Amino acid sequence: MLILLLPTAMAYYAVPGSRIPLVLDGYRYKTSTLIFPANWKPTHVRWMLINPKGDTVYWKDSPLDSVSIADSGYEGAYHYTVWNISENSGFMQIPAFAEEGEWKLEIKLYDKFLIVNIEDRKTLYTIPVKRESFFDDLNAPIYFIIPMPLMEDIPVSINFTLFVCGILILILLVIGILIFREVKR
Repeated sequence: MLILLLPTAMAYYAVPGSRIPLVLDGYRYKTSTLIFPANWKPTHVRWMLINPKGDTVYWKDSPLDSVSIADSGYEGAYHYTVWNISENSGFMQIPAFAEEGEWKLEIKLYDKFLIVNIEDRKTLYTIPVKRESFFDDLNAPIYFIIPMPLMEDIPVSINFTLFVCGILILILLVIGILIFREVKR
């Protein structure tokens, strides 16, 4: 009897706490300016985690590890430069209590010193997220953004497990103090 084994298509998805690598390896990025060959050079990257609604949930800024010119020239009246970029910023995680759906990891390259703020965002990954159990949330961070008037907002990441343990310790401490007061009377 001959049994034919065919590869089956498996649907891969992420759960809260899944790690997303923040790596650019030989990434090519093109800048251009009108006539004058003085393009800005990207020096930093902003990694942005976008939920299925399109809201930025968390971001992480990082200086680029390596930036070199891969190509340059003219396209009509515009001078262009193609940059070869390498960067390893570690990882970012899908947050606790994440909505199911398509999450995205986007990047924005910028020059921190010239304060060039180009809204040229590129999607690196689309990540299907599925919720399975509460235990997945225990391995995931909680992300929130603190709005700052007249300044840039501040992204904050809290380890959910440590947060829950801290609250439980505070509750036990309060209960212990109340019991100690009652015994002392």
